[in-house]
Amino acid sequence: MKVLHIIPDVNAGGASKGAYRIHKAVQKLGVDSHLLVLKKNFEEAKIENVNAGLLGWLGRKLYKEINRGLNKPFAQFKTENQALHSYGLARRGILQKINQSDADIVHLHWVSNMLSIEEIGKITKPIAWTFHDMWPLCGAEHYVMDDSPNARFRVGYLVNNQPAYETGPDFNRFTWERKLAAWSNTTFHIATCSQWLADCASASPLFQHGSIRAINYPLDVETTFFPSPKIQARSEFGLPPDKKIILAGAIDSVNSHYKGGDLLKQAVIHIANTGRTDIVVALFGEKAETQFTDWALPVFNVGRIFDEKLLGKLYSAADVVVMPSRQEAFGQVASEAQACGTPAVVFNKSGPIDIVAHKQTGYLATPFDTQDLAQGITWVLDQENLGNSLSLPSRQRALTLFSPQVAGEKYLALYRAALSG
Repeated sequence: MKVLHIIPDVNAGGASKGAYRIHKAVQKLGVDSHLLVLKKNFEEAKIENVNAGLLGWLGRKLYKEINRGLNKPFAQFKTENQALHSYGLARRGILQKINQSDADIVHLHWVSNMLSIEEIGKITKPIAWTFHDMWPLCGAEHYVMDDSPNARFRVGYLVNNQPAYETGPDFNRFTWERKLAAWSNTTFHIATCSQWLADCASASPLFQHGSIRAINYPLDVETTFFPSPKIQARSEFGLPPDKKIILAGAIDSVNSHYKGGDLLKQAVIHIANTGRTDIVVALFGEKAETQFTDWALPVFNVGRIFDEKLLGKLYSAADVVVMPSRQEAFGQVASEAQACGTPAVVFNKSGPIDIVAHKQTGYLATPFDTQDLAQGITWVLDQENLGNSLSLPSRQRALTLFSPQVAGEKYLALYRAALSG
């Protein structure tokens, strides 16, 4: 069985990390798995860069200019939704390459800047599609906070239900209607990275009659994300050996609206107000020169970490990992932390619900209650002193749910379903 994965880059963001981990998981089970990417971040067999060489470079420059021109009309559209918006106009010239390849299955990932909406509907091979965010079932938005029964992704993008926080032309409806038209005769075999996202996809008029299953992202739980000696790990990062350490971070900073850095900062104020002096904060994913002197507790900025094995050691250095995101399709920071034996605190909403078992491997806080978030953090920090270590259950949950074998077998079933139609 030969599978061709379509993803912009490798191991750069959450979606590309997830796609690469899926690729490696199915490879271990004998699948002839290949990646077609726009940017090859490192040399490895079976990863093809469509922008390679001078012609690829010229094509990339040309695409940028064409895309800039196509997107000019969308400047009239205004929204308070801070999530990325993609209008599915990209044409990278790879459709023919995909259809003429010897792959048995095309596995789509985060493709909104690789294939246009119309091109996705013209793929002639069996299609598996992993949803890494909400873009496939929304208009142009990659995330929407409205999860109510009347949310547009549930009832359709209608003429009369444009939200009040949007002004100007309804380009989200325009994008959604193009999806409806282009994909009406296409069969997708869909995997989502969490049960929450699977439920959202099942409710969507675009996919409610499709094959949808939740498959959590796999992790290398043996050689990358595993428990390391805590004191040794702290020494490597210059972290204090005698304090309780709250760790938080994201690839490009936790201080964005969706990643919830402001909520964590407020929770830290609540903790500081209790008079605790034994707790400090460590942040990763921030620029090395960034200072956090306005936080209520001391903050250690460990900078950006691109080596995953080093990231695993950082998780081991912490007593608790906090992922204060307002919304996550899954939340690999929490699953990676648990694989390293470090409990996680998250909000009881969206993808992270799959990861954390409340008061067993961490704490599910009331969304988006910073007082309860603070309570969850201190509850976890105090368990070790009470003889109730959460480390072993956290590690065991990761082995049970996120090992490559578990995810790989589920993707093999997905591929077989796609081949059988």
